[in-house]
Amino acid sequence: MLPAVVAECVFVLESFYNHARADIARTMVHFLSSPGIELPDVAAHLDGLNRYSRSKMHFVDCVIASAAAALGLPVATFDSDFKKFPDLMIDLD
Repeated sequence: MLPAVVAECVFVLESFYNHARADIARTMVHFLSSPGIELPDVAAHLDGLNRYSRSKMHFVDCVIASAAAALGLPVATFDSDFKKFPDLMIDLD
């Protein structure tokens, strides 16, 4: 599965169908953990869904935060919402 498909599913479930973030995250985690579903960097997406359910950030930003935290890399951003994740190194310059 392409990562863009996961992002689009999350976006549509939230914006068009008005599902709650926690419900979206729980359903998508179950789906992505199903046999036969293959996704590059599934760990970052699963952690991204967890971050998404606990924040007001866009899902894609949460996946970026997850990948950066896992790799120990800083996130260069103007978005101060990334500061909400204490495990991230932020470069706001």
